[in-house]
Amino acid sequence: MLLNHFTSLDAIPGILVHGLLPREKDTVSPKEVFDLTDMFRLPVVWLTREERPRDGMLLSDRMEARITVNLPSNGKRLVAWPNELQKLPEWREAERGARLVNGVDTSLWWMYFGTIAPERIVGVETFSGEPIGPITLGEDVDRSDPFVIALVKTLQRLAIPLAS
Repeated sequence: MLLNHFTSLDAIPGILVHGLLPREKDTVSPKEVFDLTDMFRLPVVWLTREERPRDGMLLSDRMEARITVNLPSNGKRLVAWPNELQKLPEWREAERGARLVNGVDTSLWWMYFGTIAPERIVGVETFSGEPIGPITLGEDVDRSDPFVIALVKTLQRLAIPLAS
């Protein structure tokens, strides 16, 4: 299943090395989710079928690029957001069957519990239309480091140039 994640341009090099990481700060466990605000504190990676962020999306940071990932649709870590919303008492009572949260169609959103490996990334695009890259490695970077080797392979696979 092809899904998108929106991010800032500054975050792209780290994502290409480490993958998409779930939220790490100020998180709650699924058992501690009692309302919609708590849900946004889950340690997950938010993904969508939306092509671009739009007003009303509860997103932080600058949304300057779209990262597209290919994930198995039957994986246990990938959960459709509406399925989780139906577990909330406030949602069941007040908005049963509703698909919109702040004008956003929840049927297009997914949560991934875990890290999405860089190998799952199949595309990186800016919303400005500018190409990604070239990515510059500092002179002090050890090019034999496994993370650097993985980054270079990912850049090659995605046709993102590496500055010399």
